Amino acid sequence: MIFTAEVEFWNTAVLGGVAPALDGSSAAEEYLKKRYAETESNKVIDLTAVNRERIKQYLQLKESIAELQLQAKELENQIKHEMKEAEYGFIGNYQTSWKPVITNRIDTNKLKEQFPDVYEKVTKEVQYRRFGIKEVS
Repeated sequence: MIFTAEVEFWNTAVLGGVAPALDGSSAAEEYLKKRYAETESNKVIDLTAVNRERIKQYLQLKESIAELQLQAKELENQIKHEMKEAEYGFIGNYQTSWKPVITNRIDTNKLKEQFPDVYEKVTKEVQYRRFGIKEVS
């Protein structure tokens, strides 16, 4: 079965020059980032009709994700409330942990203010394309 898929990919994509369908994988995302890294400033296109349904579905999924994240956070907070000062909790075959974590971060505002020459030397400009959808009238 896997061999059949590999042969089909080889014949269609590699030999046939037909790009595989885009999916939600990080490989597809990386491909799009690299393939379309450059833009034509202020260029606007009319999307094909199929994208109307894609946009509706995308927005519904984003809303569902936000609602699910809120529900998960509520449950997390309830568990934390029961744990109080404890770092670990046990129930059946589950273990919870709520421990302090120490990290070191660079205060970029302070670095820029007190050591502007160092700040300039270590600052790296990064460009990327931000995707967004909003409803317009």
